[in-house]
Amino acid sequence: MMTITDWAAIETFGNQYAANPRSFIQAYNDKISLFGTNDAALISMFGNVINLYKADANSTDFKPIVLDSNNQPVTKPCP
Repeated sequence: MMTITDWAAIETFGNQYAANPRSFIQAYNDKISLFGTNDAALISMFGNVINLYKADANSTDFKPIVLDSNNQPVTKPCP
């Protein structure tokens, strides 16, 4: 699950996509190749403009996803 924290920034990303969809998609694909996962690519591309959450299979207990020191996505326990 993803939530948006900064709608103005998302609009900027949307404008970048609209101006050059191929370049935007290529940048995203490059990040997937670099980091190895969609989650890491999204977090690295959009930063604190979004929050990503993940729940285990058959669960509704969503936890935030952050990047660890190796730029790998990990769930972060809620305080």
